[in-house]
Amino acid sequence: MLLKIIQIIFVLNISALLCDATKRRTEFYEANAFPSPLDDLKTEPYRKIVSHSHPRSCAEATAHSLNSGIYEIQIPNHIQHPFKVLCDATTQGGNWTVILKRTDGSVDFYRKWNTYKKGFGDLDGEFFLGLDKIHALTAEFSQELIVILEDFEGNKAYETFEKFAIGDEDEEYAIHTLGEAHGTAGDSLSDNFRQKFTTFDRDHDTWSKGNCAESQKAAWWYHSCSKSHLTGKYNGLNFSGIYYEKFNGFESLKRATMMLRPRTTF
Repeated sequence: MLLKIIQIIFVLNISALLCDATKRRTEFYEANAFPSPLDDLKTEPYRKIVSHSHPRSCAEATAHSLNSGIYEIQIPNHIQHPFKVLCDATTQGGNWTVILKRTDGSVDFYRKWNTYKKGFGDLDGEFFLGLDKIHALTAEFSQELIVILEDFEGNKAYETFEKFAIGDEDEEYAIHTLGEAHGTAGDSLSDNFRQKFTTFDRDHDTWSKGNCAESQKAAWWYHSCSKSHLTGKYNGLNFSGIYYEKFNGFESLKRATMMLRPRTTF
């Protein structure tokens, strides 16, 4: 019993000596205007660090490789699972995510609402990325839009819009942001500003005589109906084709591409 008491007293004395030594060492550094080694142990307030296992855009995906191609991105604030996108790393400085591509008529674009919501087609050919994904891209970053066109005579043109964003499904994916236009094709999209997306099974256009999507055989952000129609039928006639009025009137186009790029570089 006596031995145990002696051990306890010894431990207490050692602890007191260590505390006193620490105090005197701190006072020495403070008196001599030296930074105390104890400063390294001071902790900052807790900050949550979010780790991104996937890039959130083509701008991030191609930042090191500078190669166009198919990449996997993830926008966890809006879509939990990663998804594949086609990235253009060359056009006007790159960083573009392709959201629509028309080249040969191999994919039918006369689809239902839920198909446009999810997206369809082949990233190696013709496709529509999907309204949910387009909304996620424009909600995560402020985006600019480019439209690239080519007619059957080989004439090409483009138009960029300084800002572009659409709402979510509760807003029927309406275009709620459309910036100033610049380029060689002209502005045939301002007519679609604030318009909701319409498919043949979901009519949100302002045409009093019917459904523009049903009449023109394709879904779009119709007003009554539209001066642009990049989801139209390949080689379609009578306003059902792929057209962009300012560039080639209502004649069907050979190729059409829509791409988004974050307005902030990484």
